[in-house]
Amino acid sequence: MVQGDNMSRPNLFKYATSELSQDAFLCWIASWSDPSASIHDNQLSNISIKFLKDIFLKHKKEFPQKIEKVEVIRQYKNIDILIAINDTFVIPIESKAGTKEHSNQLAKYVKIIQEEGWKIENTLPTYIQTGVQCDYNGVEASGFIPFLRNELIEVLKDHNQSNQIINDYFEHLQSIENAVTGFAQIKVQDWGWYAWQGFYSCLQKKILDGKWAYVPNPRGGFLGFWWYWHGDDECEQYLQLEQEKLCFKISVDTKDRRSDLKLKWHNKILESSTNSLIKLIKPVLRNGQYMTVCVASCDYRQTDSNGILNFDNTVAFLEEAQSILNKAVQI
Repeated sequence: MVQGDNMSRPNLFKYATSELSQDAFLCWIASWSDPSASIHDNQLSNISIKFLKDIFLKHKKEFPQKIEKVEVIRQYKNIDILIAINDTFVIPIESKAGTKEHSNQLAKYVKIIQEEGWKIENTLPTYIQTGVQCDYNGVEASGFIPFLRNELIEVLKDHNQSNQIINDYFEHLQSIENAVTGFAQIKVQDWGWYAWQGFYSCLQKKILDGKWAYVPNPRGGFLGFWWYWHGDDECEQYLQLEQEKLCFKISVDTKDRRSDLKLKWHNKILESSTNSLIKLIKPVLRNGQYMTVCVASCDYRQTDSNGILNFDNTVAFLEEAQSILNKAVQI
């Protein structure tokens, strides 16, 4: 007999984890703002209206004085959710639960809405993300406004716990929020996927040119964070975190230069680290466009006596790595 995880109460969204399940919840909650729904459950109607009001607020639009009609359509011409209010305002929603936008899809959706005859000033493109992603530059460039997990938590937090679906979804979002922000309270050896995302997001505020994302590979992939780019006519040089591993990397476009350049930059970076507290080791030097030429010999994450991250000391360690690379560039 298979032993399941101990839990006080089963949660629907432990099993309904797909973006389609999230779409269904958002459609359901949005539909309660229609006037005909309030007679069935006034609390759900109030939550739904707060949800729509917050979207209008983010778009700096005035909310209608009276809601006469709300139509909610799922998968309208590939748009995840379309909410039409009073036949005047339209909210196209792209719903994400950890993945991100791709293939210029958001700009296409805005074009579809315009072609349908909706006035641009009454269109409120909204990008709901309940997971975590590096940035929202592409989202905003496409005309969509991000509506994030913590904002959705705010919408739902005042529910009176009488509706089990609301309870489950609120607890589901709160558990993700706790896991993302919890990296600062748990031992680094116990970090999971969300903790790494929380750490990278926090680190990004200190290292402004930093970017992070999932990097697939045959061994299962990792969350990578890269920053501090330098470049010359031969190649680019930069730093990369592969979760607990600190790497010195180069990017070489010209195939026949890769073997020479990886040895050249290994030697330059190793020489530049001679007087540093960071000890570097030689990795397996594989050929490719992106190559690791040196690796820190230990985990760069600095901790206290309990194994909890010391964020400031960790940033100082990474700044020392930047100094090493800077010296190598100047040789």
